[in-house]
Formats: sequence, C-alpha cells, structure tokens
Amino acid sequence: MMNAGHLLEQLAALPEDLALVAVGAHKAPYLPNWQRSPLNKAQVESEIRTGRCKAVGVLCGTPSDGLVFLDHDGDSCDRLIETLSGLSLDKALPQTVGITSGRPGRYQLIYRLPQQDWRQVATRKLKTGATGDDGKAEMLEFRWDGCQSVVLGHHPTTGIYRYLPGRSFAECDIAIAPQWIIQQMQTGPQPTAPSWTEFERQFRLPINQSVPLEICLSKTSRESLAGSIQGNRDNTGAKLARDLLGTARYLENIDQQYEGKPRQRLDEFCARCTPPLSQKDGDRLWKSALKDNPGSSLSPDQIESCIKGWLWRQVRAEQHPVSSPVQPISPSASTADPQALTLDDLQLQIRQFVSGAPTDTQLAAQVMAWASRIGKPESALWSLVKSIQQELEHQQSRSETRTEIDRLTRLASYQPTLNQYLDPLLAHPLEQIAHWMGTTSMAMLTTLLPTAGSLLPVGTELELNTGTEHVVYPILYTGIVAESGSGKSPSQKIILKPLFRLQAEAEEIYRAALETWEDECRQSKEAGQATPQKPKPRDYFTTDATCEAVVQIQANQPNSGFLGWFDELSALIRGQNQYRSGRGTDKESLLSGRDGSAQKVDRAGGKRLFIARSAYSITGSTQPDTLRSLMGDFSDPSGQWARFLWCFLPIRPAPYPEHAVHLDISDFLYGIYRRLAEFPPTTYRLSPAAQEWYIHWYNELDRLRLAEVKQSLRAVYAKFKSDTGVLALLLHCLNAAIAGQTPAEQISETTLRTAIQLSKFYLGQVKLIHSEGDALDGDLTPSFCKMLSLSQRKGWVTARDIYRARAVCDRKATLDQIRGLMRELVTMGLAIAEMKGIVWKFKSLTVVTVI
Repeated sequence: MMNAGHLLEQLAALPEDLALVAVGAHKAPYLPNWQRSPLNKAQVESEIRTGRCKAVGVLCGTPSDGLVFLDHDGDSCDRLIETLSGLSLDKALPQTVGITSGRPGRYQLIYRLPQQDWRQVATRKLKTGATGDDGKAEMLEFRWDGCQSVVLGHHPTTGIYRYLPGRSFAECDIAIAPQWIIQQMQTGPQPTAPSWTEFERQFRLPINQSVPLEICLSKTSRESLAGSIQGNRDNTGAKLARDLLGTARYLENIDQQYEGKPRQRLDEFCARCTPPLSQKDGDRLWKSALKDNPGSSLSPDQIESCIKGWLWRQVRAEQHPVSSPVQPISPSASTADPQALTLDDLQLQIRQFVSGAPTDTQLAAQVMAWASRIGKPESALWSLVKSIQQELEHQQSRSETRTEIDRLTRLASYQPTLNQYLDPLLAHPLEQIAHWMGTTSMAMLTTLLPTAGSLLPVGTELELNTGTEHVVYPILYTGIVAESGSGKSPSQKIILKPLFRLQAEAEEIYRAALETWEDECRQSKEAGQATPQKPKPRDYFTTDATCEAVVQIQANQPNSGFLGWFDELSALIRGQNQYRSGRGTDKESLLSGRDGSAQKVDRAGGKRLFIARSAYSITGSTQPDTLRSLMGDFSDPSGQWARFLWCFLPIRPAPYPEHAVHLDISDFLYGIYRRLAEFPPTTYRLSPAAQEWYIHWYNELDRLRLAEVKQSLRAVYAKFKSDTGVLALLLHCLNAAIAGQTPAEQISETTLRTAIQLSKFYLGQVKLIHSEGDALDGDLTPSFCKMLSLSQRKGWVTARDIYRARAVCDRKATLDQIRGLMRELVTMGLAIAEMKGIVWKFKSLTVVTVI
C-alpha cells in the first residue's frame, strides 16, 4: 500500500483544475454527496492526513472541465476499439495521460471533450463479449458526469495505481477526445442525415478514413495532375513535386492516413506531359524536392477545409445516394427536365460539390450540367452557387473561431501552482500571500527566477551539448502584464524586498570602504606613494537601461551578476539610445546580453569598457495596451520580444483579505539569496535520463518551429531550446538554496521535466500575446474573448458596455458592428441574447479568462 507521504507527494503534482474525490481502501468514495461536492487539493490533503483517504479520484465530465475517462477493462477491448473507430489501436487512442493498476490489459486514458459536446454525451458501457481472469465480463467504458476514476493511491489487488510509462500529467498533455469516442457517448438516436452544422461541429482531424492525397494540394497542383501539360513542364513539375512531398509529410505528421504515393503521382504527371518527361527527369525533380525539405502549399487550416469538404460529400452520398449521378454535359445536348431535381436536391448537390474544393474548370462544367438539367440559365445557377460558397466559408470560419476561442480560453485560465516547481518551504507561503493579494503565484515565480539568476556567480552554466558547445547561463528576461491596479508591482516587490536589503548593506560597505580609501589616498600623497586603487561598488540591481550603465556595472563586478528592474518595462524599451538621438546600440546590447555575450564600449573621449561575459537579468511589468503599442505589428524581426518570458495577470476578484496573517517571507528569501550568491561557479550537466527528455523536447520544439507560419513565433520556439535549459538550471540551484544544500553537479530527470512543463506555461503566455497581433490582421477571436470575459464578470452587457470597456480590439468599431459580433457569439452557442425594450443584450455561457 502507498504510504501517506508518497500519496501527498503525488497529490501535489496533480494539475489544479481537477475536481477531486477522497477514496477509501476499496476504490469507493466515502464522503457524502461526493458527486456534487468536489474537493480541492488542500481538502484532499486533510483527508489523507486523517488516515481515511487511501486513494485520490477525479470527478469525470463537466466538474473537471470536460474530462472523459476511457476505462480499458481487459485485452478484448482492443478489438472493440478498432471496430468502433475503424483504426488501428495506436491511431484510435492518441497519446494522453494514462493510469493503470498494473493488471494486464487494465488501464484508463484521460481525454478532454470540447465544451460544445458536453450536453450531448453521457457515460456508456460496452461489453466486449469476453470474460476476464477474475470471472467478470470485460467492458469498455466511457465515464462522464456522475462517475469518478481513481488516479493515485492504493489499489486493493495490486497495491498501487501508477502512470503508464511516459503518460503522467507532468510528461504529456491531456489530448482532445477523438471523434469516435464522442460518437459512442452521444445520447439519443443518431440522425440519419446530419446537417452541415452538426457535421462541422463534430469534425476533427485526423479522421478515421484515408483521404486522397490530391484533395489536399493547391488548386494549381490539382490541375497539373488532372490535365495535360505542354509548356513549362519543368517548373510545373518542380512545384508539384514539392507540394506532393510537403503535403504528404504534413498529413503523416498529424497522423492522417491518405491514399496515393507522392512519387507515383509525380510519375503520372510526367507521363501525361506533352511530350512526356523521362524517368530521369522525374528522378531529378524528386531529388530536388527532397533536398529543399518543402512544406505543404496549403496552410493547415486550408488542408483541414479540403478534408472536411471531401468527407462531407462522402457522408451525404451515403445518406442520400443519387440514383443517376449528374455528369457535366454540353448545353447543346440539353434534355431539360424541370422535375429531375427539386430545389432542395439541387442545393444539396451544390453543397456536396463545392465542399470538395473543385477546380474552377470543374465547377464551371458542373454548373453547365445543372443548368441543362433543370432548364434554367447558368447565371441563375451561379448566383445560387456563390451564395452557398459564401455560406460554407462563413460556417467554416465560425467553426475555426470557436476552436480558437476554446484554445485561448484554456491558455488564459491555466494557472499552475508553485508546488509544481519549488520546494514547499517556499511555495506554500508564496501561494498564500498571492491569494491574499489577489494576484497569482506564477507572477511571483516570474520575478523570482531572474532574481535568483542574477545572484548566482559568473561561471555558473549548464552544458546541454558538448559537441556543439551549447551552454546556457542563469540569465532571464521576464515581464508581468496586467492592467493598472491588478497588483503586479506589489507582487514583484514581495520578491525584490530582500534584494533591496542586500543592496542597502552593500551601500554601507561601499561607503565605509570609500572613506577608508580617501584616508589612504591622503596618507599616500603625504608619503609620496602611489594612490591606492579605488574601491568599486557592488550592485545587486539597477533601474538604468543604457548600454553604458549596464557595461559599467558589470565591469565593476566581473564575477557577479545583477538585476535590471523596471517597474514599467516601457521605460527600458523606450529609453534605449535616448542620449544619442536613437542612433546608439542599446537595443543590440540588450539582445546580446540575454545570451551572456561579451560587450565593449568605446567613447570619443577615450573611455573604454569591456566585459568578457554579461550576467544581468531583467524583470519588470507593463500594461496590455502599452505592450501592444511597443510590439507594433508583432512581427519582431530582431527577436527582441522572443527573449522575454511573459506572465499575464488575469482580471480577478481581490476582496479585502480579512483572514490574512503576517508571513515573514522576507527573511527567508534573504537567506536564500545569500546562499545563491555563495554557491561556487559550476558547470552543471544533465543526468543521462534528463538528457533523453531534453532531446525529445528539443526535437518537439524544432517540429513546432518548422510548422509555425509566423516568423515571430518561430523565433520563440527556437529560443525555448535554450530557455528550457535556463529554467532547469535556475530551478535546480533555487531549490537547493531553499533546502540549504549545495546543488548536485548533475540536474535530475525530475527537474528537467519540471522545466519543460514550465516552458509550456510560458509558451502559452506568448501565444496569448500574439493573439493580439492576429487582431491587427483582422482576426476577431481576441475581441470575442474580451467580450465574453467582460460578460463573465458583469453579467448582461450591451454593445455600449462593450464599447466603453474597450473590449473590441478595433477601437473604431461602431455599435452596430459590435452588435454583429454579439450575434456571432450567440450563433456559436457561446452566449444568449435578449431584448430589454429597444436595447439588445447578451450574456456569456462559457467561462473565459483574458487580459
């Protein structure tokens, strides 16, 4: 049986958004009303300490933000899963968090259902027809509201629940439930002819069918494969080869099965050319494409639309087969039959056809056939076709927006706890203080990490790759983003107060040394001796942003770092080159300082400064509107913003803390800071197990970088290859200082995995920032999120409320345009509306947290 200490340790590592249940020794909850009264981690901890709680369960379904637990109760479930999904087992069950009791064939997988599916699903149990070794029928169960599943603690047969290898909450994210699971859980009879809206709502990639490779190609590539090419055969073939190869690789990357081999389709193209291209020409085109390592011509969203349209045609064809398929024919061969197609049938056929992304030529031919069949002019048909195309595009756009709102909402609302990163000796009091202040503990960690890095001696480093000399230093640039009055400055000062104390002590020491030096200078002058060397101050922090000031401080203390603290980060950015009419190199020095590079200053008056290694970190805060202004078009060509780690403070209640008590955290932090400064300069390395995790994460970041379309985010993914190492180094040293120990020279697997999870949090924060940049390009998702968030705080809101709260990114939006956005949210099922007299109001139906 798992002891209480181990259970408490595992409890602390669980995500914060789970609705927990205290479970007894026989897998059953023992508290009354457990289905309607979920516990938080502190309450479960109390139950464990009483000795009653032997295991920890999670409430399935809506209480835990849409988690469905797939209970795989025996090996016979494998065949049932493959039958239900139409996929192999590894394709049917995407990688996600998994728990097992250790019994063969028994495990649970946790998936998350999109919010729009919550009201239409229920728990479902399916018998496989087999009997297990315990004499009980083996079943596949999808657990939803009203159920709980044990994730930690005692198991009555095997003794303990454990995570599947590589499947803990810390090791992988909870995946979105595949479509076949949602279909199995849906309540009520399934419609025989689903509407486009229903089909679109359920659509998820990858689908359970192989799709033709050519439908995911660009229109030019599809036309090249369909027709005979006479001119520009080489150029056309080169483009086609790259599109075939890049699209196939993308489909493989998202685990979407497809029909058609890229090289075979290129050979078919070569054979249809006039005159045909030779086998040697085909080999040349293919090798050239392989060398370029191309991506797909279409964006991921466009490919998804193509597959969606193709699948819609298949679904409708199965539900409403056409007895005599319409073929494109010449108008001269018309045998008009007005009764051949009803208007509803015609609209259905148009939807099916245009959803398959036909070429312009194919569409024109089909319109001719329809016009001929119903005896109407083509112009009338074109009007209907264009209208349906616009409707489908709008539906597709609405679906994508809904998905993006869900994604941004999840990113904005995710707030991990410090227990996941820091020793509880420091994590617990900081969590409590953050709660009383109405801020977040992650904001405190975002200030603590660069502060700790600035105290470690120069020479502290982590070697990530010996062969490439990939070394990182304990240097971080961080920023807190929040509205005025959100508590960003007070939360930073909790962390910085002990640093101010160290600076005050250093000033006293410096003044005393200066007085001694002045006395020695007088004595030396009287004795005719050389003037002694003037003492240099020890700076723990600065608020001066100029390159010369930074280099001067570092030159005075080559073995020690310092912190640049800017209560308003705009002072740092706008203060660059302020004394040189904007023509200096402050910005470039700031960028290079993030990597610990050497710096040199030469002035016309002969002043020279040089530092072999910079060791200063930066932290500060700013407001959302200020940050948007500073980032301009968000393109970040110099990579300046990619060097910062950001933490948003959401708008949240901050009532008077009636029960707050004094926690003397300042003295404790002061002792930690002193120990950090006293650690010897050390080159740390990853343990072999940690190195394996780092390699996997490094390659994942590289995959994300290559798939990203925005240059600014590609730079972020590239920077996090090093930033993850910096975070691991800082957590390693900081936790050793908290415990009063000297850090081990090897960083453990646990610390590296923790650093990866922390990197994912900061990557999510960066994506929130860049969603504001998307608004500049016309994306309405950030505005939708702000409107829903305003309603979540205020209740019923009007267009004028939204306008006054500046909850729409387009500051020039009219009230009518805002009402249009409100109607879109209602259509997407995210809000409800009502008329109060002549005033139209809406109210959010979903929880949205944004800045």
